[in-house]
Amino acid sequence: MTDRLKVVVIDEDDARKYMIKDILPDYIDVSLTGMVDSAKDLIRPDRDGRKTDLVILNADNTRGFALSLFRWMKTGEAGLETIPVILLCEDAFADHILAFLELDEVEFYEGEIDPDLFFMQVMDVIERAEMAPDPVEEPSYIEKDSTRIQGHSVKPLGETEDTVRRSIVLQHDDQLKQLDQAIERGRKKQEKIKEIMELAIRYKEEKALAALEEDDDLLLDEEPVCRVDDLHRLEGPEALRMLEEEADVPEEQDEKKHTVVIVDYDPKNRKLCELFLKSSYQVESFTSGMNAIDYFVKSKADLLLISFHMPILNGNKILDSIRWQPNGKKVPVIFMAEGDLESVRQQCKKEYVVGLLPKPVSKKVLQRSVDAVFSTIGTSRSQ
Repeated sequence: MTDRLKVVVIDEDDARKYMIKDILPDYIDVSLTGMVDSAKDLIRPDRDGRKTDLVILNADNTRGFALSLFRWMKTGEAGLETIPVILLCEDAFADHILAFLELDEVEFYEGEIDPDLFFMQVMDVIERAEMAPDPVEEPSYIEKDSTRIQGHSVKPLGETEDTVRRSIVLQHDDQLKQLDQAIERGRKKQEKIKEIMELAIRYKEEKALAALEEDDDLLLDEEPVCRVDDLHRLEGPEALRMLEEEADVPEEQDEKKHTVVIVDYDPKNRKLCELFLKSSYQVESFTSGMNAIDYFVKSKADLLLISFHMPILNGNKILDSIRWQPNGKKVPVIFMAEGDLESVRQQCKKEYVVGLLPKPVSKKVLQRSVDAVFSTIGTSRSQ
């Protein structure tokens, strides 16, 4: 037996099938097949009894095979109805797609596949399926005495009140035991999914880093939106003066490397920032706002470099939560953003926000900006 996840991809588009296989980490078993009846054999449990964790199915199949396969999974063979399915489609509101919803709940992925978003959706669907409660079997029908069916007797035949009460207590204890067992199974499944996701993220980041090291064209040299001499303008001179007056870091620590926390869901930009800063600074990097908030609960940093456009919670809201933490109240912040930078500039006018840089970051611009923040703070302290 193995704990490796098992995913079956059913699609006639070979390029997309192999793209999905490349997106998913090597420690997930991925089986590829076309719209053929042998796909059912891949979905069924294997010889070791290992079940399929996810089916990825092209729902735009014009011959109707995808819909018939989905119907077979939900109604044709016991034990397959709980397997989660992600449907690949061009339009989630097309009539042939809505036909799937008439059979059961289903997940959709619409349009061209974005590797990061698709990977996160796959892991989220598998995790929710793992944590779902086991289906409760319907009690079998037991034929009862006609007088009891009509309500003439409320007590089981041949039983006393004591035996009935004892039966209820034992049944209750058994239900509590089953509940405890289900909670323990769920905890173990959650730990397994968490471990797999952490390994997958690390695996994808290593691949992205390897690609970045070979691509010198990414080291752009454009001018920053906020020049280093103007980093204080978002809040005026008072921002840097407050940094000098209220900084918590003792002077004897000045010779040590400053700590820069990077928060960005984009692995490419995040790795660029790490590469550009790690030679001069201690760097802590996070893919989500929640991890960054947890960091500031326990640890301090000298600068927060955060992407303004983050999924779920944007950079502003993440910063608001960090400000509630003892170690995050006064940390200076540089936002990174793409698109309408002027609109972002208006939204990120907050206390201790000292800069705004365009994405993807340029090596010279980023290093000059970060150096300027620490140089300005150090100069202010010495005066």
